[in-house]
Amino acid sequence: MVTKHKLKGICVEPIKEYFAKLSHTYQNYQHVKPINKAIAEKSGPISMYRVNTEHQDSLPDWSVGIASLDSKHHQKSNIDKHYMVEETVEAITFSTLLQEEEITDVDLVVIDTEGYDLKIIEMIRSSHIKPKIVFFEHQHFIGSENKDQLTASLAEFQKNGYLIYLGSCNTIAYLP
Repeated sequence: MVTKHKLKGICVEPIKEYFAKLSHTYQNYQHVKPINKAIAEKSGPISMYRVNTEHQDSLPDWSVGIASLDSKHHQKSNIDKHYMVEETVEAITFSTLLQEEEITDVDLVVIDTEGYDLKIIEMIRSSHIKPKIVFFEHQHFIGSENKDQLTASLAEFQKNGYLIYLGSCNTIAYLP
């Protein structure tokens, strides 16, 4: 969608190796700005846990996508801890990102942060923007102790005028 429709925006990726691939993907699209940071509750260095790509051939292709702030997140995917590495990344708050990038309006937000999605949604809600579409992964909340947080978040979207599409792993909240 981004390249076909020449959408303007930013892409945030904290892992250096993945950021390099993201930057390469959008190198010919001047309207897309990759940012090598994580979105977190406070700015500064934080630890992320990701699959060591040296072991990538021994693991399913999707395993590279389980990078998380949660040191135990890999257990949800049955990835053994010896395949994981810790990487220190630079974090930025959502409000600081909006300020630094001079963002005043957002049409689409896509979040896939391996269980941190609802925290980012709360950061968006407490900001000055109201995205027209919010696409996020909810699979880490269904059937877990955090399902009440998902239910509350969906109710808050509806209270603010959003319609909800709940797929098998992802949610789309959109303003009609």
